[in-house]
Amino acid sequence: LEQCIKTSLPLIERSLKLDPSLAETHASLGFLRMFERDMLASEAALLRAIELSPNMSRAFLWLYITYQQLNQQSKAFETLKRTFALDPLSPIVNTNMAAEWWARGNNTDAMQAAQRVIQIAPDGPLGYNRSGRIKWTSGELAEAVDWYKRSLQAAPDDPNSQLELGLLMVDLGHYDEAEALLDEQRYTVYMAQGRTEEALELARATLAVRPADSRTIIDTARVEMRAGNFDRAQTLLEALHGTSEPGVGPLYEPLNLLFWDPQVAGLDLAIALLQNGNREAGLELLGNVRAHFEVMQADGFANPLISYQEARILALEGDLENSLAVLRRTIAAGFRFWYLDQDPALKNLWGNREFQSIIGDRGWLVEQERIKLAGG
Repeated sequence: LEQCIKTSLPLIERSLKLDPSLAETHASLGFLRMFERDMLASEAALLRAIELSPNMSRAFLWLYITYQQLNQQSKAFETLKRTFALDPLSPIVNTNMAAEWWARGNNTDAMQAAQRVIQIAPDGPLGYNRSGRIKWTSGELAEAVDWYKRSLQAAPDDPNSQLELGLLMVDLGHYDEAEALLDEQRYTVYMAQGRTEEALELARATLAVRPADSRTIIDTARVEMRAGNFDRAQTLLEALHGTSEPGVGPLYEPLNLLFWDPQVAGLDLAIALLQNGNREAGLELLGNVRAHFEVMQADGFANPLISYQEARILALEGDLENSLAVLRRTIAAGFRFWYLDQDPALKNLWGNREFQSIIGDRGWLVEQERIKLAGG
């Protein structure tokens, strides 16, 4: 990529000097700046391209990605909708529309967008994959399995579908199938089964191979916390946190930890700090994370994954009544995440009778999905 940028940039600059009115050249410059992670320069170049050619859907799509990276989510979505109006038969545009509607809790429009992807590109995995995600977080786990399997039929080596189907199988308690799909991330299966030492061993081995990978660091920290090793988790996450401002920095960058899960790594660090007795620092970071989620909610994000993080924050703040109320709503909306039981963020609720009732309800709902999956 660096070599490609190095080779392309002089050609683009020369083209602009010869004819600064070419929209395609400005769009190419914006695309290049996006990969250089100079998002403000990318925005400027793409806006100029659109000014010169208002119907250039490609420039709008790249501007959508740029606004996402700038964490200007409302602008991003409005830009994507304009892209869709210009190019309603684009598989990638419809794939992103499905993701955006899903993140905003509009599963009807999300599913329609995913189905359009299937109609346009039936041989690819994206439409099936997005349909699986929507059904999964709606609580329709058995149907989600079918969509993911169709995705893997279209693209047997698609890593996202393998990962997500594996995690879905963990939620369903089908651990053998999950283990076969998750490869290095088998530590998730081991955690769900209570095989803590095996989970730790595998997570640490994976981290040793990829010590600088943000996702691996965050996943390993989560395994450490689940095992009660909050000091280790704090050390791992603090290395990523650095001087991050609220909503900015490695702890908040999109990592696809669980779909487009609004980043929970900052919240995990707050948990570790509080558990290690660093109350002042933990509460300060917790406030920053709350502010981050409030901004996301103001931008229209609303789905069970976000609600779950809200319940975690409330529990850590000691507002147990509202935390339980949010958890009830989250389960009713389709949340079936296995991690709910013994989540360190919810430690204040572990002995609560209402919380145990919620755990039981989740278990019963998952059992119904297992019966459906078995053809019952």
